[in-house]
Amino acid sequence: MKLADRVIVVTGAGRGIGAASARHFAEQGAKLVLVSRSRDQLEGVAESIRSAGGDARTCTGDVTDEKECLAVAAYAIDAFGRVDGLFNNAGAHLDDDAGIVNTPYDTWKRLLVSNLDSVFLMSKAVVPHLVDAGGGSIVNNASMVAHMGSATPQIAYCAAKGGVVAMSREMAIELASKNIRVNAISPGPVHTTLHQTVIDQDAGYMDYRLPHMPMKRLGEESEIATVAAFLLSNEASFLTGQSLLVDGGITAAFTT
Repeated sequence: MKLADRVIVVTGAGRGIGAASARHFAEQGAKLVLVSRSRDQLEGVAESIRSAGGDARTCTGDVTDEKECLAVAAYAIDAFGRVDGLFNNAGAHLDDDAGIVNTPYDTWKRLLVSNLDSVFLMSKAVVPHLVDAGGGSIVNNASMVAHMGSATPQIAYCAAKGGVVAMSREMAIELASKNIRVNAISPGPVHTTLHQTVIDQDAGYMDYRLPHMPMKRLGEESEIATVAAFLLSNEASFLTGQSLLVDGGITAAFTT
């Protein structure tokens, strides 16, 4: 139970990697505050955790709004009296995020706010409580495209996730003296419900993807969750300022 009795806030917890991570953290003993804009999704995840004997509370909120981030942090303190960890998982894609010429400026702004500002605002709200707790851990969900770019143009998403990696390093340096570790995870293609929709709509999608994937498969949500749990735990006590590539070897294949 590597997260036993730790209070962890998980954003974007209603589905995908966030939901899988919340369930895994609960299995490892964590007490959870689950955050999303969709109450129905959150309650479904929370109920699955409670039915398995875990402790999960839900807090609907928009993590791109500073006041709502502060409200989430206050809710966690009211519910559990402390915060020990934060998994900044919430993010977004938009279909019209394309190349430098064709991406609308509004799309650029929306994706930077969703994927980068949200990490800044939620961390800003939670860090004082981690200090009060004597330390803790923050894990930010980035992407392999922060390290190598995307074969399919998505300039705003790449820029935002690159910012997440850079901000994680800077936060790690600033907060190390306060016993707070900050790391990023950079997943490769993961088999989420959203990804399955893309596969179903494009019969040739996996034929294009697989030759570039050394392990010849997509990652699973649970495989990202286990890395996040490790980074949030004391098992990673001397690990900070890093971005762990969890991509089945894709970046290794393209950088050797």
